Amino acid sequence: MEVEFLLDQGIDLFNGRHFFEAHDVWEEIWQAERGPMRDFYKGLIHLAGGFHHYQNENFRGSAALFTSGLRYLRPYRPGRMGIDLAAILPRIEEQLAKVTHLRDGASRHEDVEFLTIHRQK
Repeated sequence: MEVEFLLDQGIDLFNGRHFFEAHDVWEEIWQAERGPMRDFYKGLIHLAGGFHHYQNENFRGSAALFTSGLRYLRPYRPGRMGIDLAAILPRIEEQLAKVTHLRDGASRHEDVEFLTIHRQK
């Protein structure tokens, strides 16, 4: 298994809004990882899952996975594997706030932004 290849494949899927598929690809890395990067990959998986749930109007599941994804990824700031988490995480927090409004019934429509991930190599 080539970690770099799978990471990039997952990013391409994520950026194409194929969040479930990105989740599956990153899960391959996560399952094989036994070191300190395990939670980093789990955080990416949870972000993909959060957007997948949002697409299916499961706002409770989306908010839960955004919350846990942020928790897993914050320790890796400012970034890892060429991914600028310092730039991405505040934007995820903004989306979490919007999804939380939907989940709690405080709003009927929120302009949730599908983020893209860019990786410096």
